Amino acid sequence: MLSEQNKSNDVSVVDSQAKETFATLETIIGNPDSLIFLERFVDRGSYHKFALYSEVSQCFRPVEGDINFSLPYLSVPSDQVTFITVNPDRRITDWIREDDAIKFFVHPDMVDVHRVIPARSIISPENFNGSVTAAPTASTRTMLVNADGLPQFMIKTDLEKVISRFVRELDKTRVQYSLEISNSLQEAAIDPSCPPSVGFLPETAGAYLEFDDGHSIGYLVRELNPRPATETKETLIPFFALFSPNKANPSSDLLIFQLIENIKRKKQISDPSEALFQYIFKPCLESWAYLAYDCGLLPERHAQNGLVAIDSDGIPTRIIDRDFQGFNVDVSTRKSRGLSTNFSHHVVDPEKRGVVLSRCYDHRMGFQVFDPILEAVEKRYGPDVKVRTQESIKTMFRQLTPPEFLNVFPKEQFGLDNTTMFRDQPTVDVAKAQPPLYR
Repeated sequence: MLSEQNKSNDVSVVDSQAKETFATLETIIGNPDSLIFLERFVDRGSYHKFALYSEVSQCFRPVEGDINFSLPYLSVPSDQVTFITVNPDRRITDWIREDDAIKFFVHPDMVDVHRVIPARSIISPENFNGSVTAAPTASTRTMLVNADGLPQFMIKTDLEKVISRFVRELDKTRVQYSLEISNSLQEAAIDPSCPPSVGFLPETAGAYLEFDDGHSIGYLVRELNPRPATETKETLIPFFALFSPNKANPSSDLLIFQLIENIKRKKQISDPSEALFQYIFKPCLESWAYLAYDCGLLPERHAQNGLVAIDSDGIPTRIIDRDFQGFNVDVSTRKSRGLSTNFSHHVVDPEKRGVVLSRCYDHRMGFQVFDPILEAVEKRYGPDVKVRTQESIKTMFRQLTPPEFLNVFPKEQFGLDNTTMFRDQPTVDVAKAQPPLYR
């Protein structure tokens, strides 16, 4: 972790050494602490008016909260908890298993919620058997965990409070679904047709408890070694960190500018548009197209769920997807490809394929990733670079998209209604006034 636990509630929790360390691209490369720093202090979080809203106690939030806190667990007898694994790192799952019991992690901000409900009274401090040191990532409920003798990994917990504009439940169905998607991504990654631009952080284990009141809660284990495995030592940069100011180092240049200049220098490219397109947008489009059109898996690749992997020279190598809760499954495509269609959640209604395709591509990736990157680029390099990059994206989209999908995409672009707090109601896709910019 970055430092010992600290009760301060502003960016001063990052000590002076950390501020110095993470000011430039060069100092981020290969540093095991760089990802958690970027998660917490290089994220502007502002694509809609609810982006910074949180009901979570301040000490557990990524920016204002403590650097580290204790994540408690129960040792639950194996016959009372469901524990599922999908090609895990055995060192992690062996640690979770304790003879005839399973470590069951509970977010500390949920303890007082559950303990007062008789059917869930097991979730109580006097019943906890231990804890691990954890630090919140940008999503709040997913935490980076340090356990002695183990590689770093993340635990995603049930946190039934509104963050941004959604209640962040992680119940039985959601645990099962995330593991189903992780398994399907693993199958997609080993297919000979899989492009090298595809990568993901696997969710390799999950557990859930079912209570007598019909409620269930769970957690997921997310490993930090991207798959498919490569020999390249990669450093991960979340998309949002490319265009967000560094809160701990306000004078440092945006990482997208540092990446572009590094690519230009090391690849002898003079045009910033070419550097940006070839090494950021092209792999983004190729990997998305493969997953969507060949595998029927529609990533929710917004600025938090997508990452750029860079090598030891600071050159982007591939795009990494994480957090599979928002993936959608296009069963029509999977049936036509002879792939499994047995999923417990987020199966696309065939009559809404076009709307969902547009939401995943136009809104999640276009509006939430491409737009802020290109807005920053325009300010630094001028409108011509932005326009030429947009045209390159459109051209490649049309090259990669089979005719049967081009005909499914709607003329408008669709996305979630940005004016609604989805606390107690289903999400709503609405047609946007702005026409599609990237297809």
